[in-house]
Amino acid sequence: MIAIDGKTMRGARAQDAAAPHLVATFDHDSGTVLGQIAVAAKSNEIPAARDLLTTLLTRPSERSTSAFHLFPPRHSTT
Repeated sequence: MIAIDGKTMRGARAQDAAAPHLVATFDHDSGTVLGQIAVAAKSNEIPAARDLLTTLLTRPSERSTSAFHLFPPRHSTT
């Protein structure tokens, strides 16, 4: 089972910048982090999690995510 979660690194921010926000994948069977990616500024975890999944997983049934990642992307109508 592979899990995905995002965390803000509260103590790692620079004086003028926001704290970095990372999304990581974790393999419960081996206890290892499989990958990690920074969330782009002015974005959220969903695009970063999708990029990470595209890179790491071959079968969609092997993932568990927080409910936040289940929402479809919003497309601009402009």
